[in-house]
Amino acid sequence: MDAITFPPIPLGADKNILKPSQDFTKEIYKAIGAVFLFLFTYLFILAGSIALAVAFCFLGVIIMTLKIGFVTLICGVGLIITGFMLIYFVVKFLFKRDSIDLSGLTEIKKADEPILFAFIQQITEEVGAPMPKKVFITPEVNAAVFYNSTNWSMFFPARKNLKIGLGLVNSLNISEFKAVMGHEFGHFSQKSMRFGSYFYNFNKIIYNMLYENKTYHNILNSYSKIHKLLTLFAYLNLYLVKGIQELLKKVHQIINRINLSLSQQMEFHADAVAAYVGGSNQAINSLRRIEFANSCYQILLDFLDIQFKDKKRAINIYDEQLEVMKYYAQLNKINLDDNRLPIINKEINEDASSQIYIEDKWSTHPSKLERELSLQEIKVNAVADNRSAWLLFSNPSELQVKITYSIYQQLKMDDTSSLTTDEFTERFNKFVNPHAYNKLFKDFYDNRELNLFDLNNLSNSIEHSDINSFENLLSDENCKLPIILNRMKNDISLLESFIEFGGKTDKFYYQGIKYSKDEAEPICKEIEKEHTILTERLNKIDQQIFQFFYTIAQNTEDKDELKNKYAILYKYQELTHGYFDAYWEMKNLIQPLYNVLMPKEIISILSVVYSKETQLKNKLKRIINDESFVSFITEEELKDIDKYLKNDWIYYHKPDYDNFAFEILQKALNAFFSCLWKCQYESKNNLIEFQSKLYHQKFVPTNL
Repeated sequence: MDAITFPPIPLGADKNILKPSQDFTKEIYKAIGAVFLFLFTYLFILAGSIALAVAFCFLGVIIMTLKIGFVTLICGVGLIITGFMLIYFVVKFLFKRDSIDLSGLTEIKKADEPILFAFIQQITEEVGAPMPKKVFITPEVNAAVFYNSTNWSMFFPARKNLKIGLGLVNSLNISEFKAVMGHEFGHFSQKSMRFGSYFYNFNKIIYNMLYENKTYHNILNSYSKIHKLLTLFAYLNLYLVKGIQELLKKVHQIINRINLSLSQQMEFHADAVAAYVGGSNQAINSLRRIEFANSCYQILLDFLDIQFKDKKRAINIYDEQLEVMKYYAQLNKINLDDNRLPIINKEINEDASSQIYIEDKWSTHPSKLERELSLQEIKVNAVADNRSAWLLFSNPSELQVKITYSIYQQLKMDDTSSLTTDEFTERFNKFVNPHAYNKLFKDFYDNRELNLFDLNNLSNSIEHSDINSFENLLSDENCKLPIILNRMKNDISLLESFIEFGGKTDKFYYQGIKYSKDEAEPICKEIEKEHTILTERLNKIDQQIFQFFYTIAQNTEDKDELKNKYAILYKYQELTHGYFDAYWEMKNLIQPLYNVLMPKEIISILSVVYSKETQLKNKLKRIINDESFVSFITEEELKDIDKYLKNDWIYYHKPDYDNFAFEILQKALNAFFSCLWKCQYESKNNLIEFQSKLYHQKFVPTNL
């Protein structure tokens, strides 16, 4: 078998690309300052704690020897314990042991995958980076560098491991995969990764001293019960510790901000390395394909989770991932290449994509937009090698099946059967599109409410309608209007929030161009003006569609039925308005709780949740007692709502969430949304199907 050739470095690639930018260098100097700031602060706290401990011990001994007695003994011992507890608080992080979770990772060796390791070797030589200590594969659409960061790794560099997601391999050609690997080995080559270890450990130390104090509090609590005087010394200890914590919080804000800025610059530099070894264009293509592929992969996992409950499982998740990508590519009118991969030359679903992006300086990664703009400036393009990235693996099919099996390994599979190709296609179509509206209307009615207008005034206002007038009303341009209006509404809301609160940045992007905060208000007004014009246009089209069907209705009964179905839809739209507001308010309130938060942040969010639950529960009580809604609620959903209403649930008992209570809240919210959605869907679908019937009666001849 002939040796496999790998894509070379692009023509015109200059090694100067690999040099750190001025912004990167500036952040490194800031990081050095942050390291010294933390070390100085910690040594100051440690020295102060030792000095206080010595003073307390000295004072305790004097008190005990000054006058022998039970009270003086208790006071002396209390002071000595306070001193030692203070030192223990400052150094207790040294006794905590962390381990890397390698579950879900499968290590591969050179003997298993010689072609992949040869490919990795080539990239490391091109970049000037060391080979990874170990290489792991995972099921998902991802690639990453990781290492076991301990306190010692702040002084002795830890060798880095490489993680490759097979969902990523499944989504890229070999040129794009090389760009992604170039990005990861860009991190391998960065000496600034050492600062990542520093900041990681600094954050562990600070977090330990701020929030991981259960053992410390238990010790204080135990000895304070011995005598009331010892309780006073326990409070003294807590008072001193609170002062230390306040100082650490201020230092943490500073070093965390510097850490995030450095992380963003490290990503930009790693992208520059990707451009150097693989080409700017291939790096950009990989970003787009990864975003698309990851969305499809997450949808696939949701689908497979439902199928497993129905005793069905996948044999090869990667064949099915390609099918999902094919489905959404066709939906978004995206062509596929010979490897069944989407050719993404522009933003997917451009009409629905926000035109506003606000810089997030508190994120570890720049946005895709910022990364693409940065890569475009490098201007090093490479000829695409469209061979599949699976070419690098010795036996792709066997590996795909093995990793698919590993996904299910922790589950009971004895009574399951595999999904056939035909079963997958049939079930997936039902999963993604269970309540599609009639295709005659080209998605014009999807995800929106109909505009309210006077049905009687519009009746019989035109004398003639033909098939051409209907096709003009539902032109591609008109069908995009609801999507564009929804995007504009969200953009206006985003800008208004930015104008009022500002956040942690004074820059934003509009249509890919960078603006300052001062320019936000005129741009917002410009979008609002256009939104008003397009809203009026959509209102007019909705009215014309009603007039069209009213005119083609062949008898008075059909005309009255049409008006009646519009009236029913208007009724449910009006009924559900306030209810949807309550649902989304609660969903948005609890959403941050699924992220990693500090206890203080959790308590703050939940205080708002508890204050809003009365309103939510009142609305739930109304819908289960309202005949207009009852027919849209299943028996199971009714039980979920009833269980939620019967108790005042507490969702957090420090330091842990009450997952059972959260599950009850989530089920009640799901039932609430399901009922509201079915109200609107059924009433709208009845109208649409009736309009379709009128259309076919008029324009589609019946075969005799």
